[in-house]
Amino acid sequence: MKKALMALVLAVTLSLGLAAPAAAAGSFTDVPQDYWGAPGIQYVTQRGLFSGTSQTTFSPELAMTRAMLTQVLYSYAGKPAVSGSIARDTAYTDIPQGAYYEKAVLWALEEDILPLWFYQDSRRASDRAEEFCPDQVVNRAEFSLMLYAFYGNVLGLKYDEDQNLEGQPFADMTLEALTQTLPELSAYSVGGDLEGEILFAMVGWAYQEGILSGTGEGTMSPALGVTRAQVAVMLMQFHRSYGGSVQPEPEPEPQPGEPWETAEVVRLVNEERAKEGLPALKTASALTQAAQVRAEELLTLFSHTRPDGRSCFTALGEAGVRYRAAGENIAMGYTTPAAVVEGWMNSPGHRANILNASYTTIGVGYNSQRNCWVQMFVG
Repeated sequence: MKKALMALVLAVTLSLGLAAPAAAAGSFTDVPQDYWGAPGIQYVTQRGLFSGTSQTTFSPELAMTRAMLTQVLYSYAGKPAVSGSIARDTAYTDIPQGAYYEKAVLWALEEDILPLWFYQDSRRASDRAEEFCPDQVVNRAEFSLMLYAFYGNVLGLKYDEDQNLEGQPFADMTLEALTQTLPELSAYSVGGDLEGEILFAMVGWAYQEGILSGTGEGTMSPALGVTRAQVAVMLMQFHRSYGGSVQPEPEPEPQPGEPWETAEVVRLVNEERAKEGLPALKTASALTQAAQVRAEELLTLFSHTRPDGRSCFTALGEAGVRYRAAGENIAMGYTTPAAVVEGWMNSPGHRANILNASYTTIGVGYNSQRNCWVQMFVG
């Protein structure tokens, strides 16, 4: 957590945070026309390879997680029918039933899209991983492996894998350098074979095909995490070469006031409650509406007092929400759902709201202009 940029401050059972810079304008409100990734973002969204995080935002600097990338590739493949279930056919315990990426993970396992360490704890086939780690950021090596697997396993295309890469120009892409850069992969690699796969996927294929470029003079930075904008640009390069082979299924447009971030906050909150043996919180449109009103108001006054001087809870009555108990958490400056929920959980008062057994329903509001977050609870 970047404490220099954001903070949470307890006020009774409510929370405050520090401001972050306002978003820039553009075709998406957060993608100005001169933004380096704008052409790629426009290309992939117009073709249905990628969707925004709301009707007006793309969140270009948001880190690309395992769940997000798996879903993007599944959509790119046309969302083919899948069978089975996470509970029955995998060992994963951190993918809740109904998660937006549930079918995508099953598809990726069927098509052998995922790197080995996404689904096993070692090279033993029986040693299946119990955690998919959906919120873990995908690095450049993992992205290249997944896209190359898509190229071969989904599109059925072949590439010359016999080329000699000894003279490749990146000092951090030798087998020795990869072993040192990615030591966590030692349990999966035998004689450097896994490092060899990464070397070929990144330098022998993606770099040669213009999908991936170096990050500096003689560097490829395989362990560097990727963002939504970076993935959009790389998918644009990939689609220009191979797009005629697939018919992507466009992602549904987010509904007004219901960006992806809010659903993810609800999911993460219910994960935390499940750890404590508490029932999951339900959502209700009226409560979500009230939370969204509060998220907009935070731009004017960052407080549990509304800009007109009234209590934050008057927003509930205005939305027609009836309740016996209520709570509000607010924050500003956190760029991802995972980050803001972590911030709240690390603060006793905010954590108490999230884990309050008397609450039954949650509404989440989000304003991307300054990354304003609101949770409203009722019971």
